[in-house]
Amino acid sequence: MSKRKKARQKVKKGLDRSKKNRPLGKRKGGLAGKKPRGNRPPVQSGEFAFAPPLVWMPGPSEPARRKRGRPTVPDNILLGSRNRWLSLYEEFWPEIGFNLLEIRKRKGGTIEDVRKVFEPIRGRVCGDLASAFLQGSPREVDGKTLRADRIRASKLRYEVQGKRDRRVGMERSCAEAESALAVAGEQEKEVIQAQANQRQERLSEFEEGLAQAETESKELDQRVENEEAYWYCSQLLDFLSKERYTVEPLRLANAMAGLPEMGWRESSDRCSKMTRSSAFGHFHYRVFEAVSRIWRRRPKDIQDAPTEFFQPQILGLPKKDKWAREAFCRGWRDLRLAIEECWAAQHDDDFMPYAITSAFLRNQLRQKTEVERMLDDHEKLPKGQ
Repeated sequence: MSKRKKARQKVKKGLDRSKKNRPLGKRKGGLAGKKPRGNRPPVQSGEFAFAPPLVWMPGPSEPARRKRGRPTVPDNILLGSRNRWLSLYEEFWPEIGFNLLEIRKRKGGTIEDVRKVFEPIRGRVCGDLASAFLQGSPREVDGKTLRADRIRASKLRYEVQGKRDRRVGMERSCAEAESALAVAGEQEKEVIQAQANQRQERLSEFEEGLAQAETESKELDQRVENEEAYWYCSQLLDFLSKERYTVEPLRLANAMAGLPEMGWRESSDRCSKMTRSSAFGHFHYRVFEAVSRIWRRRPKDIQDAPTEFFQPQILGLPKKDKWAREAFCRGWRDLRLAIEECWAAQHDDDFMPYAITSAFLRNQLRQKTEVERMLDDHEKLPKGQ
């Protein structure tokens, strides 16, 4: 008897095709039959194929780990300090630059030499940073001891302030007791008087402790001030002793920006990677640079004050010296008098640009009479290029 052939069921198409009873590996687009890509393990049947990767994140009970090592100065604060030091050096460079270069040449300056350099700008406007070198009496110290003393002084100041606030409350409490005693009856007076005496005694003892803490804080602050003065001066001397670093405002500002929290080497390394906030230097320093370039080009055999040599050189200054050229043209009489004054004083050739610049700026800033203003206007130069 011939076997009966089974009728083959027609495959359903489109949406009629059911996927319910088909295993994951045999479905179209299934993941079980696919080869894994790269180094990923194959996805097993029944596993959630699109699970996101696990990422560890610290929870509320797991704070971010603190970096090891001593806390340092943030870059933004360091940059702000560098800009302040740069402004100081560029503004007063005609007055302090030559003396700093002299310390470099001698290769053996002292703490007092550094203090003498900054003495002329003590109390001047924008010269407040110079007080770091001039404060107190320098006391020899190393960086570790200075940091410890500064931290202890800061904590003691907070402690003293907290005690002062607490004293206000205790004084109020004593005043309340005195007021209550004034209106109390005969039966309550004894109890209130005892309470008032106790409060007054506690206040007296507390004030003794507060006075002792204030004295200790004042002495420690003075000690830190002396140590900081030594630290600033010694760090600047160490910088000047290294000939690989040029003595110019930006280099000095990089080295001094991180003091007293760090040494000049670390400060210089970090600040040298920071771009300058302004491409233009301070007006006083730009005037000094222009005078220095003109002075270096002067004829060596000149016999009289080189005022006639300066005139064409000023008119030919390049565009980068536009502000200096305009100042020289507008105040040519002030510059002429400065050149003649310094020439008569017979200053050293290396010092002459500093002297001429300082005298010119001094002439520009002083109060003038009506006659002097008329003469200034008469001697003005054309603006040149």
